[in-house]
Amino acid sequence: MKKVLVFGVFDGVHEGHLSFLWEARTCGDYLVVAVAKDEAVERLKGRRPLKDLEQRTKDLEQTRLV
Repeated sequence: MKKVLVFGVFDGVHEGHLSFLWEARTCGDYLVVAVAKDEAVERLKGRRPLKDLEQRTKDLEQTRLV
């Protein structure tokens, strides 16, 4: 079984995210998505994400790609 791990902020899932996730799924048997914590986003981007971690995770789950 080949596992694929991707990482991102996913602050407002858009077509680019969906394309990225679809392509990642084709690379293995199992897709794992790591979503950045709010504090990490603030450190890296200098601002907090528009949506909190819980909402961003729910948005990804609703895509049915992860």
